[in-house]
Amino acid sequence: MRPFAQYRVGARALSRRERDVQRDIRVILTIAVLVGVSAWTLLSVLAPRSKPMVTVYAHADCNSCLRWMQHIAARGFRTQLGPRPDWSAVRAELAVAPAYGSSFTAVVDGGLLIEGPVPARDIHRALKLRSSYDVRGLIVQGVPRGSPGADSALPEDYLVLLVGDGGRIETFAEHEH
Repeated sequence: MRPFAQYRVGARALSRRERDVQRDIRVILTIAVLVGVSAWTLLSVLAPRSKPMVTVYAHADCNSCLRWMQHIAARGFRTQLGPRPDWSAVRAELAVAPAYGSSFTAVVDGGLLIEGPVPARDIHRALKLRSSYDVRGLIVQGVPRGSPGADSALPEDYLVLLVGDGGRIETFAEHEH
């Protein structure tokens, strides 16, 4: 009797080379499955569980407002329109001074105020800083050309202002074109 059993496929015995190739294929497939499962597990642990909700108080026919909502939705946020009658109450509750008003007001889960077309990357940065600093909100005055939702062939520079506790306002980001 031979020391190794003969492998058969159908009626034909496999050669040693064929057995080695089949073993190599099984090893490669096993490694591929393990790598895939490991990558999936790692991504599911690192990925955020849910996107933050942004409630936007704006006129339903405001095109730049809707484009801004699309901008932030494409960059990791969920969006919804808030009831229009609540708009002035939200601004009063968050103490938005009339001088800093814009075409819309938004509130991110957890109460972060957004006034005007603030870029999504600035909102993400403010959310990260909130645990360490007193960040109550972000403001872009008016609707500057070139800001998210206000695309323009002639963009203008604009500032994103940070609102801290006590109504303190300071520059958070400068966007130059």
